[in-house]
Amino acid sequence: MDIQIDYMHLSDIHHAKSIWIEQYRLFASHPDFPTKWKEDTTLLEQFLQSRIESKRAYVAKSQGEVVGFLAYDVFDFHGEKSVFCPVIGHGAQNKSKERVYMELYRHASAQWVKRSIYNHMWTILYQDEKLRKVLFDLGYGSYLVDASKRCDSMSNPAVSPWISEAKLQDREILLQLVQESSEYYASAPLFLQRDKVSEEQIDEYISDGGVFIVWQQDQAAGFIHANISDQDDMINLTMNQSGSINTLGAYIKPEFRHQRLGEDLLHAAINHVRLLEAEFIHVDFETANLLANKFWLKHFTPMLLSLKRNIFKDAIFESMGESDKTKCW
Repeated sequence: MDIQIDYMHLSDIHHAKSIWIEQYRLFASHPDFPTKWKEDTTLLEQFLQSRIESKRAYVAKSQGEVVGFLAYDVFDFHGEKSVFCPVIGHGAQNKSKERVYMELYRHASAQWVKRSIYNHMWTILYQDEKLRKVLFDLGYGSYLVDASKRCDSMSNPAVSPWISEAKLQDREILLQLVQESSEYYASAPLFLQRDKVSEEQIDEYISDGGVFIVWQQDQAAGFIHANISDQDDMINLTMNQSGSINTLGAYIKPEFRHQRLGEDLLHAAINHVRLLEAEFIHVDFETANLLANKFWLKHFTPMLLSLKRNIFKDAIFESMGESDKTKCW
């Protein structure tokens, strides 16, 4: 199979869109996932068009037929110049998936490294095992899972009496829990950095509603934060008016774990977004958080997997000719 890689053109969007819809049909057909994204491709078309205009989209063709595409963004990730290919930014015909993706990445990564972009990030459909293997073999590692659930797929139990929605008088208690959760994320083996949260932000989250605290013997044992999205987001494949467990996230103090308090908090969050007429609820969590992996995958269906690869700069430098090394300085 002879594959040619070139910049993507507006005339290629129709074929790329067909590939993406088929990809979604194959790997995101679970009832916990919205069907919207294979029915309404407006945001997909807008995304591809903007990346074509900025020369950040490639297309793979075989005998004149579009067999795959790759579109990306450039941004700073923890202070490092990075590329990110979202789940709507790539696709390949399933029969030749491995070969097409290898050729697309070979071409794109060469251009990225020439521009001194060594951090490469992708989001893929979780069930796409062929693509996952290609990226793992290339040296990518997983770092984030997005999972989804239909709100009506969970029973509607009464909220536990030891769960309460946070009030402004709980500000200091909630802030302490949030700070503890940040320390937990920063510890081994997670080594994850969370943004600091101010008292003013805590007040805002409490006032907006959807922050729940679980109590044990008059002691705050943990929290969860659920809210409602106000727009369609095709990067994360979430719809307007969907529920989401994000921003503050969820946390249980170590001494209160394994007592089903997490399930009690989750029920409170789902009841909250269900009352606001959310059809789906979403959560994302880092794969390095092994406790979160076990808990969220028990209750949600994984939809997206984000991966990253950091190119060894010393290996690139050693492979350069003397003239290229001089250009680096």
